[in-house]
Amino acid sequence: LNILPDSDCRVAEQYRSYFPTCYGPFNLDAVDREPFGPPNDEGVPTYQFSAEANGENYVGWLASYPPGGYMEMLTPDYPKTNDKFLAMKQNGFISEKTRAIFLELTIYNFNLGLYGVMRITFELAPAGDWIQAFDIDVLLQRHLQPLGAGSTEDWLFLILEAGLVLFVLRYVLEEAAEFVGFESKNGKISVTIKWDYFLDAWNVL
Repeated sequence: LNILPDSDCRVAEQYRSYFPTCYGPFNLDAVDREPFGPPNDEGVPTYQFSAEANGENYVGWLASYPPGGYMEMLTPDYPKTNDKFLAMKQNGFISEKTRAIFLELTIYNFNLGLYGVMRITFELAPAGDWIQAFDIDVLLQRHLQPLGAGSTEDWLFLILEAGLVLFVLRYVLEEAAEFVGFESKNGKISVTIKWDYFLDAWNVL
């Protein structure tokens, strides 16, 4: 995520001849969405801002960042990825106006059948400090689809989890019956709440 110049910052008069622009802290109103970089085969700038309407904000140490940004797809092909990194470096993909960098990847362990969904975040402060964070979620195949790989263990877990849900639902309904009542008057059924139930601390717990 990049920001526009001269937003929430000001260069002192005696230094403006050396530093004509400045880049302040991250501000949602100052997000730079203009394309930049050398033209590609279609004649448009290489780096385009991509907005994710269904994404969620990322709350970091320095700011809360919206979904979207300038995105590049990296592949396991080392030569191509290395060339892309060199081009990004030469074209100023990361510069003094950059305020957040997100690296998102997913790896799979064939021996254990586990997915590792990772996000590495770098936040850049106006003073030049870097703050990094690392988040990882380890997922099983059954977390992605109900029966997972269809093994006996996956079936067993599904049955046990369904039993647990039914067990909790039964006791929730049983407790609800303690303070919810129904009365019939003139052919109409009304719902009544027994507020004395909530005066007992154990019931509240």
